[in-house]
Amino acid sequence: MDKDYYETLEINRNASNSDVNKAYRHLALKCHPLNYGQTGSVEQFRQLGEAYDVLSDPQKKAIYDKFGEEGLKGGIPPENGSSGAWSSRYIYHGNPDKTFKQFFGGDNPFAAFVTNDVPLHFGGLRPEEMKMQDTHIERDLHLSLDELFHGCIRKIKISRRVMNEDGRTSSIKDKILTMYVKPGWEEGTRITFPKEGDQGPNNIPADIVFIIRQKSHPVFVRQAKDLILKAQISLEKALTGFSVDVKTLNGKRLNVPINDIVHPAYKKIVTGEGMPLSQDCSQRGDLIITFDIQFPENLSAEKKQLIKQALAFNRTLAVSSGKVSRSAKQAAVPAPTNFTAVDGGTSAAQKKVTYCKFGEEGLKGGTPPEYSSCGAWSSKYVYHGNPDKTFKQFFKEEMKTQDTHIERDLHLSLDDLFHGCTRKIKISRRIMHEDGRTSSIKDKILTVNVKPGWEEGTRITFPKEGDQGPNNIPADIVFIIRQKSHPVFVRQAKDLILKAQISLEKALTGFSVDVKTLDGKRLNVPINDIVHPAYKKIVTGEGMPLSQDCSQRGDLIITFDIQFPENLSAEKKQLIKQALAFK
Repeated sequence: MDKDYYETLEINRNASNSDVNKAYRHLALKCHPLNYGQTGSVEQFRQLGEAYDVLSDPQKKAIYDKFGEEGLKGGIPPENGSSGAWSSRYIYHGNPDKTFKQFFGGDNPFAAFVTNDVPLHFGGLRPEEMKMQDTHIERDLHLSLDELFHGCIRKIKISRRVMNEDGRTSSIKDKILTMYVKPGWEEGTRITFPKEGDQGPNNIPADIVFIIRQKSHPVFVRQAKDLILKAQISLEKALTGFSVDVKTLNGKRLNVPINDIVHPAYKKIVTGEGMPLSQDCSQRGDLIITFDIQFPENLSAEKKQLIKQALAFNRTLAVSSGKVSRSAKQAAVPAPTNFTAVDGGTSAAQKKVTYCKFGEEGLKGGTPPEYSSCGAWSSKYVYHGNPDKTFKQFFKEEMKTQDTHIERDLHLSLDDLFHGCTRKIKISRRIMHEDGRTSSIKDKILTVNVKPGWEEGTRITFPKEGDQGPNNIPADIVFIIRQKSHPVFVRQAKDLILKAQISLEKALTGFSVDVKTLDGKRLNVPINDIVHPAYKKIVTGEGMPLSQDCSQRGDLIITFDIQFPENLSAEKKQLIKQALAFK
């Protein structure tokens, strides 16, 4: 149904251009969305804009009066046009705000209604509401940890454009913004100064936002409301006791006694000595002391003997050793796994094999039973006798698109990937019949020959093994290698990682690690170095085989979890001091 632009503007068809302007002026102000604020006001305002756009233009109005909305928007025939040509089609630009501003003049649609510097408001509609605010401006404010602990005042000078009294010209002026930083403010806290950006005649100034960035501190690391301090201590102190002197951010000096045995994961928490809480400065977080234990670089035989006397109490070497879950000859193929997938047939290839081996007679007469397993076409071949069908099938095949490939995970053990294995997977897929129209579901076994050294994420593709159809190229089926976790080893590319759990006594006096490798060998790896928490022992050539060359191997990397004693007697602590006291 055609729109009635006259009805939209509430005027009759004999209305003059002056009547059109008066009607639009009245209704546009009355129905403006910011003033009217009711459901449907946006669409009504848009219809008013379109009606005025047409009826205020003599040419558009004439076409509309004679041919209606259909003629206006669809164009009029040549015989009815003044130039003998089909008139152009009218399309409303769809921006009623543009029409509104053009009618009232200037960028400010309310300029015509401002007298004596006092704007006349129409309901809730105000000139300021038509302006858009500039995007906020963000700047980093770098503060020290001390400033965030105590709080501070920061004054920052900005230069910004300010409008002059005439409302048209502007100048650059400086201004000081003052920030009151509260104790306990965190990294990322945002301080907003509303509308402090550049002024302009047609914009609302941007907000300026400062974002707190904390500078690094030479002693403490902050974690939310807590302060972290890392103390470097000798192994002797870790085992025999000591105290930590701390100068806090508020100037206090703390002496924190440590009477426990300190192991690498040990933490000492001093309650209430962390950062103040910004919501309540009387509340504080904690001071958390962690420890970097310095092991000796070497020990004499005499000192090692003292260590053994001090630490050799109900503490035995506990080393994880590998187990091989299968030998190289245990490449037994698992039972077929049901897998619903999609596949392409090989009937054309079978016909070709039969023809090449037995000629036309064998192709059309059928092949003997004993040859059925060689890939030949066993049933008698009869050409359907329709060359047009063959022609259409050929060119239709060229227009087909391939279905999206199908991905499935193939979960293998670390032993499978070390030795290599064969996996047979049964899939069920749709196969097209010879008539090219009907199909049936058939099973097929896909064989995956896993090479030694294949890694997580290796992809094995079986081309066009997806469902067949009359109008598609079957999808590829892609298996993606996923490695199962191993009870002893962790794989890192070509290397194997073994974590051995040892006592502190062994770490300081020496020991050996017994390892049963994935290929069944037993290794005895002597450790004569002092073993600290970051120590690693590398056994060359005992890692995973490389898939490109199975004769090449990665490394076995042994890491250590050092078990510290839970307590020591005074006598044993004295032995420790004798053994570990530095000259």
